[in-house]
Amino acid sequence: MAKNRVLCALGLLLLVGCFPIELDVNKEGHLLVTRQEGFFVVDPVSKKVKLIQKATEGAEPSYARFSPDGKQVLTVSKSGFQTFDFSLVTVANGKAKQIFQVDSAANARFSPDGKYIAIVAGSNDDDPEFKSKVPELHLVTTANGNAKKIASKIGTNIQWLADSKTIVLLEAKSKEGDVGFAGTVSTLDVATGKLTAKAAVIVNQQFAFDVSPDGKKAVFTAFAAGKVGSKLEKDENGGENLHELTLATGATRNLKIQPKYAYYSPNGKSLLLALPSEGFSFESVQLQIADANEVTKSTELCTASYPLALGGEGAVRAGWISDKSIYYFVERKVYGTTGKSLQLLTIGTDGSKPTLLQPAIDSAAFE
Repeated sequence: MAKNRVLCALGLLLLVGCFPIELDVNKEGHLLVTRQEGFFVVDPVSKKVKLIQKATEGAEPSYARFSPDGKQVLTVSKSGFQTFDFSLVTVANGKAKQIFQVDSAANARFSPDGKYIAIVAGSNDDDPEFKSKVPELHLVTTANGNAKKIASKIGTNIQWLADSKTIVLLEAKSKEGDVGFAGTVSTLDVATGKLTAKAAVIVNQQFAFDVSPDGKKAVFTAFAAGKVGSKLEKDENGGENLHELTLATGATRNLKIQPKYAYYSPNGKSLLLALPSEGFSFESVQLQIADANEVTKSTELCTASYPLALGGEGAVRAGWISDKSIYYFVERKVYGTTGKSLQLLTIGTDGSKPTLLQPAIDSAAFE
């Protein structure tokens, strides 16, 4: 399965309704799209669009993920003030089963074997140290919906390793300024709840990270990174650089570039980089494809939408479809100067065949 991963904000100050705008991709390269009308599967080659689950009255579709075998879809809908309902929907017949409900949620990921779903949700009470609600990690068994809390005070982005026993995440230890946090990139044993620190970091709320498909390395944005236990100092003028972490040894390497986010390709050989656009645009990024071992070897691809977003809600990210193609969003002013619309496109990693999928999706949604 191609991996499309995004980081919502760390969320220790604000977590409510923090699902970002991201798409999941199944092994056939089909995109899972969440819209006001419901949840749709889109074939980017044929442009065929299939409705998987229609939105119910009083509920807003928020987020969705394919199960590893592609036979089910996890759908997330928001109702009331901030209640999130998680359901498993069978793709073949649309039959749905609710498996989890929580106030304030931010992320959900299937384990690679499909037996569990890890869900990041807000705590019920304020944390004494952070003086706010904090992200907690819940492990839900897909077979019966049984759930248990296995971690707290974490970043909202989480990544499973291939063994389906380990999750890589951020442990937040303390505040660092107004919007920053000091902590560690750690591995979590989901059976025991044991956390093992791999690297010390200083990050801000928009901390972004990804794990390579082979589970050996991770990349993340940080003001500073180093060995566990080392005293880090934030360079107030240095900004956030992309760092590489070797999970087995804890060694970190400053890659000396400053993308908004970076994701490994499905084969792990390339990185999708979202670098600041020229002219200090606050609404877009320049997408580039780089060699995962040498990020200076990169090719400019296209400009994509990157609107300002508080917390993680409204955050927009591009992602991989396959090793040779990505999806991305652009924002168009479709009515005057204020009537804006996100448009979904795909493009080859060599810049070939940019394809607009929005008309097909819009047509299916309004049928």
